[in-house]
Amino acid sequence: MKPNIYFLLLTLLLAGCRTGNSDDDIERIDTLVSRNCRIEYPVYKNGAKFLYEGHSIPNEFEYNSAQRKLAICLCEEYLAHPNDTLKMEILNLYEVLTHYPFGEHDRDIPATVEFDSIVSQRNRIFDPTIVID
Repeated sequence: MKPNIYFLLLTLLLAGCRTGNSDDDIERIDTLVSRNCRIEYPVYKNGAKFLYEGHSIPNEFEYNSAQRKLAICLCEEYLAHPNDTLKMEILNLYEVLTHYPFGEHDRDIPATVEFDSIVSQRNRIFDPTIVID
């Protein structure tokens, strides 16, 4: 009987522990949907997730990262079922994302890339990592 009580107390203790930001900072979860791709991303109450003094992740960065994840998903869908409509959607996302302030220059991607290269290098071109310095 005592091991069950210890387990219950440990579970409650771990459930109550939080480090960093809490879910209370999230205002809502938004979703980007296209074809069979569904990407969820957080929208923060104060416009950003506070990390530590002078550093935060703005909602705009989360949205951009979600767009990049969507682009990767669409590339994978294109590989499975190629079609011109999907190709145009990927090219439109490429155009938007590589001309974004932290797009082509920060990721060292040439301004013009062949479509086959975009699809094959999708994880590098559309890297969704948010970098905060």
